Amino acid sequence: TVGEVDEDMNNFLNYVENQSVKGNFAREVANEVEKLKTHDALRLEYMSLFARMADEREEGREEGREEAEGNMIIELLKAKQPLSLIMQVSKYSADRIAEIGKAHGIPVLN
Repeated sequence: TVGEVDEDMNNFLNYVENQSVKGNFAREVANEVEKLKTHDALRLEYMSLFARMADEREEGREEGREEAEGNMIIELLKAKQPLSLIMQVSKYSADRIAEIGKAHGIPVLN
């Protein structure tokens, strides 16, 4: 009749208002809500993991670039290229180039 609320609808409205779970329909809704909360938590965890992986990839790229530049400096030092040329090509300081040369037993020519 008019003005009467179905029991499932009444239970659902009670669930929405005060999280009280009564009846099958409200229980099903509550279960789905919990699943969604879990998905949100997983989504947040995935986003955090994805961000960490992106940071680690960038760190790996940077390490690779530094290693390649270090190898280039070593090869230029072995080829007895002057310090000024190595600095210009590598953008490394004279001190850093000298450290790399010393670490590999290669003299730096001025």
